Amino acid sequence: MDNSSEYKFGAVPVALAPQGIAPPARPLIEDDDDGPTLLDDIDENSADDELLGPSEEEDDLDLDIDDSKDLDDDNADRLDIGAVDVDEEADPNRSSALDELPFDEGGDAPPVFADDEGHVGDETGPLDGHDNFGDNMLPATQDDGGAEGLSDGSESFLDEANLPAIDADAEGDFELTDLLAEMGFGSDEAWEIVQGFASDLSLTDVSAHGGLVVAAGTAAIVLGRGEQALRVRQLDEAATACVASEDRVYLGTRRGIELLSVGEGGSVLCERANISELVVAALQLFALADGSLLRVDLASGATHVLRTDVSSIGAAQGTLFITTTSGTLERLRGHDGDFEPIKLDSATRSAVEQGATIAACTSKALLLIGEGGVVRVSEAGRARVLDVESVVAAAACGAEEFLLLSADSATFSVSTVAKTGDVNHVARVTTSQADAPTAIAWDQTRELAFVAGPGGLFALRPRLEH
Repeated sequence: MDNSSEYKFGAVPVALAPQGIAPPARPLIEDDDDGPTLLDDIDENSADDELLGPSEEEDDLDLDIDDSKDLDDDNADRLDIGAVDVDEEADPNRSSALDELPFDEGGDAPPVFADDEGHVGDETGPLDGHDNFGDNMLPATQDDGGAEGLSDGSESFLDEANLPAIDADAEGDFELTDLLAEMGFGSDEAWEIVQGFASDLSLTDVSAHGGLVVAAGTAAIVLGRGEQALRVRQLDEAATACVASEDRVYLGTRRGIELLSVGEGGSVLCERANISELVVAALQLFALADGSLLRVDLASGATHVLRTDVSSIGAAQGTLFITTTSGTLERLRGHDGDFEPIKLDSATRSAVEQGATIAACTSKALLLIGEGGVVRVSEAGRARVLDVESVVAAAACGAEEFLLLSADSATFSVSTVAKTGDVNHVARVTTSQADAPTAIAWDQTRELAFVAGPGGLFALRPRLEH
């Protein structure tokens, strides 16, 4: 039985040796002309032998090493590396291969990559930054300051007046507050002055309600809802009090209560002299004049005298608060009903009897200011004396939080009063006016505190975090 078999891979037959018979010991190599050829058939003297690698005789060749010379690493600097082969007879004017490259088909000169001291832009000439850039520049230098092509010498010019004073002072102290101010970050106070809402008109009172802000004095300054610019309206009579309600402004003047509609002219609502305070509670207007509490009808301007023993008034939402000359603190809720007294401890009652007045109030707490300082009174009658001095005005800025305005000479400061009664100083401002401010109001929609007085109007806010 024939054990050999034949397989075909593509079109070339391949013969397999019969089982048990060894295959040929010598491999075949391809020959394009005569087909497969054995390695032994190659001529030993043929030049093709080089393709098979170096022979054993070549591997045994000895390197030509001169043992007479010292090849130690310590003497490496004295090794003979031979002379530099320089063709002294070469023509120095001979053109190189680069000169024959076609850089520009139009025949223009090839680009110059080497530095050219006389080439600036499209013009040539000596570099002279002093002539080119004015008398304040320094002469040209080789140092371009890292800007390629800049050769006017301005990299050597330094104006120290434009640098912030970041060095320590003569005593070695580092004034961080001054540095932040010079860099535009303001002082280290928690609150900052807001530009754009200031005025130098002499004012006596300020009020804010629902985004409507009004300040009054020699003139009326109105900031409408959603507006960012103050509108000033001159007054025939200087205003002593003001209050904002809905889209209307009420001013208390020497001749009575004046109604000032936003965007319209003013008109006298009622004639009553010496109006000192104005408040709005439960959509009703209340006024205090010479100890008399008046309720003013907004439609007709008719006035009704409710009390004649009132020393101060305040309003929060639908509740009206009053202090009386007999030393009581009372409130009136809603349109109907009667005044009900708020129970006070002996210290608070004594403060009211000595002339403490309502500075600000919410529906749950009040602030009283008197000669004995500032007292925070809750609606249940619990009182706490606050550790703060020289308070001239206050404003509510939350359900049970307040702002305090302290002033002396040309400096005023603002503090916050938490629900617990803790006082936190947030801003101190030095003005150019000698007259201290007398009123403060909180605009909840813009989150701004407006301070008014004879020195003008200021707006403050919590400092923005950068």
